[in-house]
Amino acid sequence: MKTKAYKLAAELGLHEQSVLDWLKSNGYPNVRRADTIRAEVVQAARKALSRGGAGGNLGLRATKPAPRGTEISPAPPAEDLRVSFAELLEAHLSAAVAPPARELRDTEPAARPSAPAAPVPPPRTTGPLPPLQEQPDVRITRAEEAREAARREADEWRVRFNRVRSERDEAAGQVKAWAADMEALPTLKADRARLLQEVTLLRQRLKATDDERATLESTCAELQEELTEARAGLGALESVDDERRQAQEELQSASQREMAWRARALELERAALLGGSLQASLSRAGIADVADQAAVLQAILGHREGASAVMRLLRPTDADALGRLIVERVRKVCVHPVCNQVAAAQESFALRVDAERECSVCMGSEERRWFMRMALECDRAGVRRLLVIGGTDGVHEHLRTLSQGQRVDFRLVTIADELFPARVQGRVEGCDLLVLWSHDVVPAAISDPYGEAAGREGRPVAHVVGARCSVVALTRAVCNRLTRSLVLTTL
Repeated sequence: MKTKAYKLAAELGLHEQSVLDWLKSNGYPNVRRADTIRAEVVQAARKALSRGGAGGNLGLRATKPAPRGTEISPAPPAEDLRVSFAELLEAHLSAAVAPPARELRDTEPAARPSAPAAPVPPPRTTGPLPPLQEQPDVRITRAEEAREAARREADEWRVRFNRVRSERDEAAGQVKAWAADMEALPTLKADRARLLQEVTLLRQRLKATDDERATLESTCAELQEELTEARAGLGALESVDDERRQAQEELQSASQREMAWRARALELERAALLGGSLQASLSRAGIADVADQAAVLQAILGHREGASAVMRLLRPTDADALGRLIVERVRKVCVHPVCNQVAAAQESFALRVDAERECSVCMGSEERRWFMRMALECDRAGVRRLLVIGGTDGVHEHLRTLSQGQRVDFRLVTIADELFPARVQGRVEGCDLLVLWSHDVVPAAISDPYGEAAGREGRPVAHVVGARCSVVALTRAVCNRLTRSLVLTTL
């Protein structure tokens, strides 16, 4: 790391002149105290001039600094006139050492007031005299030590002075830097104002960009919804196309069936013209009455052998027609009278079965049995739309399930629906039969307005008695009401 020459001297604790002399002899012939020294030269100087190195005799030991401005005074002479050569030499050396301290004091800045000089101690009047028997070598050694101590103290003061001066120079440089900064302050303020304006403009642009992004997002959302709708429409079109294709296929199959029926009709017509029909055969046998022909056929089919013979005589072309006749007119019926009544009313041939679950009318369900009876009575009375007020959700769901494929239509109203006179009147006008539960199931405040509206409109009302809410109770009440109306009408 580069450093100044005087800082290097202060760091090593040496005279600046000693460091400058070393630098002059090692590549810096014109070096001055404020010149910058390269890092490798600084490192070599530290190694050469450090304590214990080649120039170790120039180093200083750390000593306690004396007060500023204190001069090192020579020791006072003895009172008597008997002075040895060693004492004279010591006084001479002390006097020779004193000027560096004065020089150090004089080299301090003029602005710094020097401390008052310490008073010169008076001559010693007491104490033992230095022994005259001491050897000159000892005195010379002691004098050299005193001189060395004075020199070290002077060097310490010089190092401190150089350090203070370097700190002053650094402070002056810092003041100059501050002055330059103060001069550049208006420019910096103008730059700051300009940057604030730029930041304001950028924020406005950012806000406008955010608004535009929000608009684009909303537009993208709308386009996405339109795309979804378009895809849904495309799917609907595809489904319609599939339905159209299926309809075309069904139309082709219907055309084929029609051609087959026409062929069958031509064959039957040809057979009729030839007199090969069963009715013609019975007529040729002398049985012309239709009732007699039916009785003969029942008698023939009543025996196993006769039925087998008739089945063998049936031609393959008659098998399809006979199968459709069996499916349309023959129904499996259990022993329950309600199921038999339904089968008889539908003009079907009853085929008795022992298990109720095999019955085509009830399928083993009491609710379905009475529902089919109710549907039969509604068909007889010309009732198509039934308005049911109240009831549980389970009963409503079961009624919807049973009414699928039937000619009756249920309008189910829960007790939670709002009760408005106009709405009540409209519902009653649109039905053929009103079904009201008992007051134990539906409160009178809800059922009575519907009953009054039915009376004004002349609509029949079926009242379900009892506290039990079930499909069987509802269908039996409707059957009883329609049967009574049918009986009264025919009478």
